[in-house]
Amino acid sequence: MQYYFDAGNGLSAVVSLEESFGTVGTIDSYVPHVVGGVKYTQGWGAITGVVAYDSNYEEVAGKVRLDVNATDELSLFIMAGYGTDDNLNDPTYGIPAGDRGFYKQWGGNWAVWGVPPTPSTRRLHSTSKSRMMKPKSLALRRT
Repeated sequence: MQYYFDAGNGLSAVVSLEESFGTVGTIDSYVPHVVGGVKYTQGWGAITGVVAYDSNYEEVAGKVRLDVNATDELSLFIMAGYGTDDNLNDPTYGIPAGDRGFYKQWGGNWAVWGVPPTPSTRRLHSTSKSRMMKPKSLALRRT
């Protein structure tokens, strides 16, 4: 179940109750997962924040993302996430999640993602993504 609000001036918000799917995600009681988010969009880009409560593991995860339209051809983003993981790390929990939940899909408590500047033309578009997570892992991907 979801409620979406658009103020018409670039501000929007969403609240949802979710059942999810999969071994780790499907709810195991009458309490649904709860997700809420806010987004502010203008010509320069957007800032977005989302928070989710995983009712199976009683953990919270959140992300904040900044998108910047530097030029017509160049857009950048940086995103940071933080999530609690006490029950996700507990091997005696009903279904051990191994540090990653349905909403906190990174290792450790925090992660940072970003797109460094990549030149492009109308015919060529490439993206480079970087991701850093605690504990000290760095991933680079170019598509």
